[in-house]
Amino acid sequence: MSPIQGPFRRRGVFSFLGGSFIGNTGTEISGIALPLVAITLLEASNAWVATIEAVAAIVMLVVALPIGLLVDRTNRRRLLVGSYLVGALFASLIPLLWITGHLTIAWVLLVAVGLQVFDSLADVTTDTVVPALVPDAEMDKVNGAYASSRSVAEVGGAGIGGGLISVFGLFAGLIANTVAFIMSAALMLRLPKATLDPTTSEVLPTAPKIRPSRSKRIAHGVSEFLGGFSVYRANRRLGLILVSSVTSNVFSTMAGAVEFLFLVRVLEVPAWGVGVVVSFTAVGGILGGFINAPLVKFFGPVRIMVITQLVINLPILLLPFAFPGFGLAFYIAGWFFYSMSSVVYASAVITYRQRVVPKELLGRVGATSRWINSLAVGGSAVLTAAALTTVEIWPVVLASSVGIYVSGFWLLNRHFLRPDEVSTRGDGGTYRTEALE
Repeated sequence: MSPIQGPFRRRGVFSFLGGSFIGNTGTEISGIALPLVAITLLEASNAWVATIEAVAAIVMLVVALPIGLLVDRTNRRRLLVGSYLVGALFASLIPLLWITGHLTIAWVLLVAVGLQVFDSLADVTTDTVVPALVPDAEMDKVNGAYASSRSVAEVGGAGIGGGLISVFGLFAGLIANTVAFIMSAALMLRLPKATLDPTTSEVLPTAPKIRPSRSKRIAHGVSEFLGGFSVYRANRRLGLILVSSVTSNVFSTMAGAVEFLFLVRVLEVPAWGVGVVVSFTAVGGILGGFINAPLVKFFGPVRIMVITQLVINLPILLLPFAFPGFGLAFYIAGWFFYSMSSVVYASAVITYRQRVVPKELLGRVGATSRWINSLAVGGSAVLTAAALTTVEIWPVVLASSVGIYVSGFWLLNRHFLRPDEVSTRGDGGTYRTEALE
């Protein structure tokens, strides 16, 4: 037996992390390439470009809940491999259509929709995989590594995409996206198939001899479809986590809407420096992945959520105090620690959800969270755009930084401050009797 043990030596863990990282990198590359195709090659109007940018939120509202049910009914390895292969097909369409002279803005929009649908499918499926690969005690480390790799992909993907496009041309980014998705699919094929089968026998009862009435079948179908909402209503902790996350995302969307405006017009950062500032603050997320497991071990898997939101995230309140010159340090520190806390918090939330939610409901619970957050984030973006017509940039920065921090106050109650009661089964299983309080 090798003296080096731990979750990263278990079958499928490296394939999962590597495939996810490469796939997330490809997604970031296409996020840069598609708008540039519309702007530079097709000379699309501002309205069309804005529509392409808005696809993510719109698609998530439409497909998130059906995706959750699909994930709970289908082998997860098959879904991951299929979503990346179909994503590769969509990404390759743009260069092919341009070569054949058939590329139009409608095709670009269709590709954006297709990529977002299968990216959403991969995301929801990813959140259900870790419990099948490692025992309960090792989930924090794997989820932390995944969150950290995602931060690296978000930073590196944009840089890789921009570099490829500037050196090799506009389609190089989409070709790289296609190759990345194919590589991800190949790595996901190495996941153990049997452990990623859905537990449909626990969800679907044996068919009765007497066929139920149509109304009962409809009611059962609706109940299955909305199963994620039922879990959030039944579990007080999960409900409060969702409210806290939605609140934070609403105000972080507000902050993101004025980020470049604040940097350029208020803090007087030159164009070349904007990318440097954003990349540096994102390093906090990478660091968060490395410190996640020790922090969870010290504070506990539930109380760490409070620590991240109200202690590590405290510097977010520095944003409105930033000023040109040395005052830029306040802005950088605020977003650096926000990125760090977000990764630790997200890892803790996903791990907790994997522990307390029955395996056959994980897909729907994750999809429900994404659906609600997409709805809230979309509303926040619209309201922020409307507010900027009458309000200056600084008040928006002030409101968003305070709102992000205050979102952690939802966790200041006995469900998070009392001693943790997330017990583990002797076999390292993922189902917890503590789940539905």
